[in-house]
Amino acid sequence: MKINATLHCHGAWTDYAHGKFDIELFPRCVEKLADVAIAKGLDLVGLTDISGKHVCEIYRPLVDQRGDRYIIEQDETSTVLTRKEDEKKVVFARTLEVLSNDAHVLVVGTAANILGARPLEAVIDETYSVGGKAIADHPCYTIKLGKGMGEQKVRKFRKEGKLLALEENANIAKVMEFIGHYNERAIALAQELDMPIIANCDGNTARDMGRMYTTYFVKENTKPTGLYNVIIDLLAKGNFEDSLLIRRGEPKRFISLPLHVVRGIYSIVRAKKGWIEKSLPAC
Repeated sequence: MKINATLHCHGAWTDYAHGKFDIELFPRCVEKLADVAIAKGLDLVGLTDISGKHVCEIYRPLVDQRGDRYIIEQDETSTVLTRKEDEKKVVFARTLEVLSNDAHVLVVGTAANILGARPLEAVIDETYSVGGKAIADHPCYTIKLGKGMGEQKVRKFRKEGKLLALEENANIAKVMEFIGHYNERAIALAQELDMPIIANCDGNTARDMGRMYTTYFVKENTKPTGLYNVIIDLLAKGNFEDSLLIRRGEPKRFISLPLHVVRGIYSIVRAKKGWIEKSLPAC
């Protein structure tokens, strides 16, 4: 059974139904978000909280909403939404991007609030102590702007058994190249270490959600409520050439990385001016 999933997607900067910076006109709505995910053919979307000195929540405020058009089944780390009119489903999973002093890391499989703003080693050690797993999100940037994990750190944590996979992120851009491209350095490193590499969107708008994703092949009749854990288990057993993991989609369009950062900064400015209720770090 094919499952299309992106484990890294921020759902709080913009209105996902319209892809505009009009949160004050179009309030954040989990049912609109589910409509967009289903229309894009996504079966699972990681709604990614962000953690620095404190945790900025995205997942819980969205999945705690209740509307009229969806049946919602919720557990600790994932929520299944079933649209009443056609019984189509989407799973929203809780993932966490931790902004350590050294690099960002994507934490999966736990509801724990792991704080950033400290050494990467401490973040990853705590992740595994509470039953989570770590993915190197947007690794191997050629400059520090992206705060991706470098090759040395990837090798270290993979050797210690504390790195589940590498991420091929849709926002990657080479230095002085503003057209976006696949993360060739991360792919080469994953091949060298024979570890899984997955595609995630790191999207902040409806247009960007799912622009890169991974197709996971899972057992037929896998229940939606257990899908998140099945994907994590699949990654834990996988390798670079695993036929059960296929990366899909395209990198973001023109000036991908600058746009990604500028949109986040714009949201922060609006929050400080009181135009919107709250915002998140640019990452």
